[in-house]
Amino acid sequence: MKATFDQRHALRDEFESTKATRDASRSRKGWYASRKAQLQVQEAFAEIEDEIGQSYRRQPAVAVEQRASHAQR
Repeated sequence: MKATFDQRHALRDEFESTKATRDASRSRKGWYASRKAQLQVQEAFAEIEDEIGQSYRRQPAVAVEQRASHAQR
């Protein structure tokens, strides 16, 4: 995943804005690497949620029937 110019500057701005609250021993390179990894994980979870949502939408009647049967109990 190659970051675009705007993404790099957004990361730099976020880095600069949180500098005061960050541990002084963390390097800039380490912060960028951990933040990039965090963003990749968030992107992966979004893809999984999309896939789960699509499979759920393919069978909505089953979920509705299950909820109705639980409500009647």
